[in-house]
Amino acid sequence: MSDDSQILENEFKMVLLTWTDTESKAGWHERIELEDYVVKPCLIMKSVGWLIYNSYIHVVLAMTCGEDHSGELLKIPWSVISDLRTVPDDTGKVYRYPPPEYLKTASAEELILVKARLDKP
Repeated sequence: MSDDSQILENEFKMVLLTWTDTESKAGWHERIELEDYVVKPCLIMKSVGWLIYNSYIHVVLAMTCGEDHSGELLKIPWSVISDLRTVPDDTGKVYRYPPPEYLKTASAEELILVKARLDKP
């Protein structure tokens, strides 16, 4: 396991994750038919789960956790995450990209990715 990731073994936190979904439209399409599709914004999704992995690239939520097993995993890249908070949000703490602890050990390539994400409107 590299130093830029964190597998959380004992202290899983329940989190609420807000993220932008992606979509595709299979098949061949006349350009005139696509106008409504291309201008429609992507859906904003909310997911709740146990945060079992966190890196500068993505997080992984488990919908179900046992003592030695996790199930129904959801892997979401930070590039589409707009908000991640603990549930219940009794501290008001909001985790934003990039997780600050990963900047200390980030390589030059990783810092370029971080800068690109932060420069996005």
